[in-house]
Amino acid sequence: MRKNWISTLSLDERILENERDIVNALSSFFKSSLGTMNQCRLSPDWSRIYPLADINLSSLVATCTKSEILSCIKELGSDKAPGPDGLTVEFFIHAWSIIGVDINNIINEIMRGRETEID
Repeated sequence: MRKNWISTLSLDERILENERDIVNALSSFFKSSLGTMNQCRLSPDWSRIYPLADINLSSLVATCTKSEILSCIKELGSDKAPGPDGLTVEFFIHAWSIIGVDINNIINEIMRGRETEID
């Protein structure tokens, strides 16, 4: 049996047991709670912004690594909840081995200006 699993979910006086229904319900809940980001269709031309700079600015739009994200999380107060879900920084640090890949993927999708889709 999986340890980190939601087998049933109560929603609007209904009990959801199908995995797909649970995923869709949770996805809808968090999208409505957290909002959505407008997709940015612009890609800055850094050479026009900094015409005299002889440096590679592509790192400004590079993807984040898991270790960079975890490092940022660890800099927050451990008893603080960074979002409306009430999950504390301590939770994210403790559960990182389980949720790290997913958090990394979500943050990098947001950085690319995309909404994340759940399969």
